[in-house]
Amino acid sequence: MKKMLSRFLAKTFTLTLIFALLLSGCSNSLFMPIIEDLEEYNNPDTPALPTGVTLVAEGLYYESDTGKFYTNGEDLSITLTAASAEPNWQKYKIWEGSALYDEPDTDAVISLDTDLKANLSYSLTDTGEGTHRVNVKLINDRGEESDTATLTLVLDKTPPVFNLALTDSSESVIDTSTSQTSVQLSYRNLDEDNLYEMRTWRNDSSAGSYVAYANNTTGTIESDGESYYYSAQLKDKAGNESSVVDSQSLYFNITNPEVSFLIDSESTTAISTQDAVLDIYTTILFSPSSFSQPIYIAIWDDSETEPLNSGYTKSPYLG
Repeated sequence: MKKMLSRFLAKTFTLTLIFALLLSGCSNSLFMPIIEDLEEYNNPDTPALPTGVTLVAEGLYYESDTGKFYTNGEDLSITLTAASAEPNWQKYKIWEGSALYDEPDTDAVISLDTDLKANLSYSLTDTGEGTHRVNVKLINDRGEESDTATLTLVLDKTPPVFNLALTDSSESVIDTSTSQTSVQLSYRNLDEDNLYEMRTWRNDSSAGSYVAYANNTTGTIESDGESYYYSAQLKDKAGNESSVVDSQSLYFNITNPEVSFLIDSESTTAISTQDAVLDIYTTILFSPSSFSQPIYIAIWDDSETEPLNSGYTKSPYLG
């Protein structure tokens, strides 16, 4: 309404001035430049000056498909870029919330560098986790305002929480031992949507550098007869770092045990001529002589082609 009234009054003044000049007999050439400038200023079809403003939150992860920046703190460093140096930007407004309803009356002085940029420091007044919007307008020397530029932020202060398991190629958790030289590192019970980076290391090495997050990465096992576990640490898009989480410990064994028997023959007792039960007391010698894992035993005599009971039985005395 104000702009319409201003243009109406300006046009009225222009027409009055032209009419007065014609009546006074003044030369048109003397006043035509002034008249043309006034007409151009009041012509609603005259292209507007560029007023575009872009905002970037420095040092924060930016998600291009959603247009959101992620942060774990309230203090922001914002780079403002104007589309054009004209029309002489001198001040700016910055506020949170609705671009339409929460705009303040107060402003602050701004100084654009040769690249039409300015660095702004801003602290969020709403410190609750979730999505926040920071709005900025530029103001020129005539009090005219640019379009509103909005920076969308996700404030996240919660570190990732997860479990780490060593699995086989089918993603089944390996219980206590393995003969495989590689295992899968599986991250479980976590929200993967906000994850950004990870680092993993074996218990006999130091923590490595962060790399892009990927689930089910591969770990290697090398020395026979040793126990291993892996550790991991995750970082989310906002920069929150998890605690160090350890996997289960696995005993790596690729050496087949050697077994020999010493049988006490005096313990043999014949029950009948048709059916004999041997109550055999044995001493079983293993090589290597000690194992950190359970031992499974199968026994059969030379008349059998496979173990008795068709399988292996866990020894109650070993492992």
